[in-house]
Amino acid sequence: MMATKAEKAAYARQWYRTEHGRAVVKLYKASARYLAVRKRHRDTHQKEIREYAWKVQGLTGATWEKYLACLEQQGGGCAICGRPPGKNALHWDHDHSTKRLRGLLCVTCNRMLGFLENPGWAIQATLYIKIWAGA
Repeated sequence: MMATKAEKAAYARQWYRTEHGRAVVKLYKASARYLAVRKRHRDTHQKEIREYAWKVQGLTGATWEKYLACLEQQGGGCAICGRPPGKNALHWDHDHSTKRLRGLLCVTCNRMLGFLENPGWAIQATLYIKIWAGA
């Protein structure tokens, strides 16, 4: 008698809960073969992965073609500092209230812009620096 899909899934969950099962999975995920498969998948499906992430974030109108066009329009780098994308792609900068796309930013500029958009934080940070500058 063949096991059903649900029975196979239950068996897999039970096996994984054992110490041996977790050790085997941990070893596999650390193996060069697993890492190579992940990298090949990521390289092959980069467009789909990014568009899915943008969809989850709710960024309307964010497509791979629009990303590439924006990157070219910005001279191939971050809209603020001009740094080209390195290991990670540039991030879509967007207005959080309207979800309107503004441009592509590197991780550093994107984080700093997030802080600067909060005027209260910017004022407090400026006061903090002034206090320690006079000490």
